[in-house]
Amino acid sequence: MKSGVLVPPDEAEFAEQLADSLRAQETDREIRPVPEIQDGMRVKITRGPLRGMDGLVVRRSGLLEVYRRLDFISQCAAVRVTADELEAV
Repeated sequence: MKSGVLVPPDEAEFAEQLADSLRAQETDREIRPVPEIQDGMRVKITRGPLRGMDGLVVRRSGLLEVYRRLDFISQCAAVRVTADELEAV
C-alpha cells in the first residue's frame, strides 16, 4: 500500500474476487468474515458437536485437522473440521 492507495499484486485476480464478492452480496446467503486459519495456529471449535474444544491446526493432504492433546496418554487425537467452525485463540 502506497499513499493510502491499495495496489493489488494481481489486478485480474483482484477484479475477479471483487466481482464474486459483489455477486454473493446480491443473494440471500449469510456472508461473514472468516479468519485465515493457518498451520500451527491454536484454535477453538465454535460450531457443531465439538463446540468449545480447542486444539492446534494441522493440514494433512489438503484436509484441515485440529489436534487435541491427550496428556493422560501422552498422545494427540485429530478431528477433521472446516475453517468456518474455528476461531483463533
